[in-house]
Amino acid sequence: KTKGYLLGWLLIVWGGMDLLGLLATTMMVGGFFNIMSFPITATINGLPFTGPAGMMTQILWLPALYGIAKIALGVFVLRRGKEYAEKVKEEEER
Repeated sequence: KTKGYLLGWLLIVWGGMDLLGLLATTMMVGGFFNIMSFPITATINGLPFTGPAGMMTQILWLPALYGIAKIALGVFVLRRGKEYAEKVKEEEER
């Protein structure tokens, strides 16, 4: 009844898996630090690259933000759910 907040862990793991998958993808494309540099341009050996690989660097920010949002939502669910569970427990003890 009051343990539903533990589903927040599911969101955290899901977001973490998204970020790990993104990391693996970026390593295949040209290296994590080259691809995730800001502004959104990627370089290999100091030369910017375009085409499918260059377009992919711009697209990869969206899944990264999506994974981070899942983790943040999971933390929010855990914290607020735990507070709610403690409140319900206190009310039942009265």
